[in-house]
Amino acid sequence: MPLPAAQQPPHPNLPPTVLWVPGVLAIGTIAVFASGANTALFVALQGLTGHLPDSLWAFLTDQAGVLSVAAWATLALWAKPAVAAAILLSWPAGLLVVRGLKHLLAEARPAQVLPPESLHVIGRELSSLSFPSGHTATAFAVAAAVLYCLDTRVRRRLYAPVLVLAMLMALSRIGVGAHWPV
Repeated sequence: MPLPAAQQPPHPNLPPTVLWVPGVLAIGTIAVFASGANTALFVALQGLTGHLPDSLWAFLTDQAGVLSVAAWATLALWAKPAVAAAILLSWPAGLLVVRGLKHLLAEARPAQVLPPESLHVIGRELSSLSFPSGHTATAFAVAAAVLYCLDTRVRRRLYAPVLVLAMLMALSRIGVGAHWPV
């Protein structure tokens, strides 16, 4: 028996274009890793992020942190409970994958590898478990949850701004000196 219209998912058939951004990012990640350009790209991106205030990068990084996302999800409970639920339900799987990979791969952070004069650290200097970025994973999980829960018309309008915001949060991890581009 089909669900009543009020209980139907907002859009059961997602367009294939939703895979473009993660696909392009995955291909870029593989290319940077395979070419050995991770360090050079980090230095270049840090140079670019240095043209904007440290407070911007600190703010963007903070918005992808667990406490900020929990606060935003709590606020979303009133306006869009489905968004809050999707965000909260994405955390256990994301946490297991990200934390598991961090410990499995044990990648050094930029501050451990680069000389102090070649990077700019904003906030607390982190010293271990660089890959993958939990903040970046959280930013994209929240973006996906928000976009998935919106009706098609609203999603079309917000698709680009939401993904750009998630990408800026990911870039902020490089801007604050916490993560490599990969």
